[in-house]
Amino acid sequence: MPLAIAMNNLPEGPLQDTLFNYHKSFGQLIWFIAVLRIANRWIDGAPVPVPTLTAFERQASHVVHILLYVLIFVLPILGYLGTGAYPAPLTFFFFDMPNIVPAFMKNEATSGNLLFAHKVAGITLTVLVSLHIAAALFHALIKKDGVLARMTGNAG
Repeated sequence: MPLAIAMNNLPEGPLQDTLFNYHKSFGQLIWFIAVLRIANRWIDGAPVPVPTLTAFERQASHVVHILLYVLIFVLPILGYLGTGAYPAPLTFFFFDMPNIVPAFMKNEATSGNLLFAHKVAGITLTVLVSLHIAAALFHALIKKDGVLARMTGNAG
């Protein structure tokens, strides 16, 4: 998120172009990792909820996790489609990527709508990650129920 804010507030030029390239590249990398993570989750299944969770915590955890998975998968797709619809260069760490956006989508209005949705999804993801961190800290510092240890793989 800080990179997105910085690159959009810079004047047009080489630095802004470089930041956009890194932003797009890391977005594609995150999408690939998300696909692997979702495949792993599908194969291994979700861990059972911690028994000390209240009904509200269990439900909130479930909803937030679903939204996180949806957003880390959809956010890069919206960015790719919005960039391709503009059309702006599609790169992966300075290597050209194919633009598979259909011709009927390649216009400024479609690009603007897709990139607006990308921005809203990015803000939503940032809020959810912040809530997730706050909940993890709540479990570690206040409830002391081992949830954070389990999340980090240190559960005994």
